[in-house]
Amino acid sequence: MSYDRIQARAGSIHLQLLLAHVLIHEITHVLQGVAPAPPDGIMKARWSGDDYDEMFSHGLALSAEDVRLIRNGMQNWSLRHISANPSGDSPLSGLRPLLFWSFNPS
Repeated sequence: MSYDRIQARAGSIHLQLLLAHVLIHEITHVLQGVAPAPPDGIMKARWSGDDYDEMFSHGLALSAEDVRLIRNGMQNWSLRHISANPSGDSPLSGLRPLLFWSFNPS
């Protein structure tokens, strides 16, 4: 999605909120390591007018499935990178505790 499209859709009032949602959506794809398209929420492939209304009133959320996919993606990433360098002298080795984080959505 281009900045011009985001700006045109949001206008000046909601630009920061829309940009935040776009960034969360794209970063979540990276963290999950997959590209699912759930039928609703922040990871929906195309947001509707109702989605924008919800976004601007109280925000779109990640679903429990989205969080599960993030955890799996991060675990898979860390296992690949840590096993590639078992000596542990990688600059990423200090991140090991962070890569196995857990999140309990309410």
